[in-house]
Amino acid sequence: MARRKRAEKRKNQRGGFSLILTILALAVVAAILVVGYKAYNTTMRNTAIRNASQQIETFLATLDNIKASLGGYYPSTSGQVDVSSTSPFQEFLGTNKYAYANWKYSCAQGTNSTAQVIVPASFFGSVKEAPDICNAVALTIKKNTAWDASCDSSGNLTITKQNVVCQPAS
Repeated sequence: MARRKRAEKRKNQRGGFSLILTILALAVVAAILVVGYKAYNTTMRNTAIRNASQQIETFLATLDNIKASLGGYYPSTSGQVDVSSTSPFQEFLGTNKYAYANWKYSCAQGTNSTAQVIVPASFFGSVKEAPDICNAVALTIKKNTAWDASCDSSGNLTITKQNVVCQPAS
């Protein structure tokens, strides 16, 4: 009889996982998920910053090409114009012009002007992300180009170059 009780006791002790082991396993899985989620968000943010910076730098290089084609003058405008629907931007951007929808450009005619490009917050993604991504992009633009860049609280990026000569009247 004593043998029987011991065998039964061993059988009961070999049962499944204890509650503590189950909770511990769930905690480990939750910690891995949290770390993975944060790493994913960081990767996505860095990718958005890199892509936005590259597209803006491409546009600024296009603007320099336009300047070269105009004899060393930036294109002049009377007020802000939409980049995607204004000559000479359309010719230089080609089918890629749609990627620059709602971007604004201005440069008053003459010397000592300021060339200005405004990139809307919607370019940077959601309303929540735009200011953060915009500020990171502004730092990249300042570092990699001869242009100055700053963001407003809504995430709109303003890129400027002081003391430039904009196309004189023909």
